[in-house]
Amino acid sequence: TIPIQGESMQYPENFDIISLQVNAAILIRNQKVSDILPLKEYSYIGLPMLDERGFAIQISSSRDFNQFLQDYTEADKNTMSSFNNRWYNFEKYRKLVFTDNLWII
Repeated sequence: TIPIQGESMQYPENFDIISLQVNAAILIRNQKVSDILPLKEYSYIGLPMLDERGFAIQISSSRDFNQFLQDYTEADKNTMSSFNNRWYNFEKYRKLVFTDNLWII
């Protein structure tokens, strides 16, 4: 079982994790890993998408997903911040929690 709720996070029970670095999609269904696919076999079906760090990916259609992949292939180290700012949202499912001793992400 994948933890989906905690002090600094609250994820849906069903979502897809997209890892551009390893070119894979991990399908989470009912808080469990349902499948792991190469990105070329993945199809967007409308579920929330996250990256491997837990950031929400701002995609709402197959067209968005294809643009996301294209933008990634066209990005380089000088334009990666622009790519990240366009497609990722940290605050959708995660938040910073401060304590007297340290902070937790």
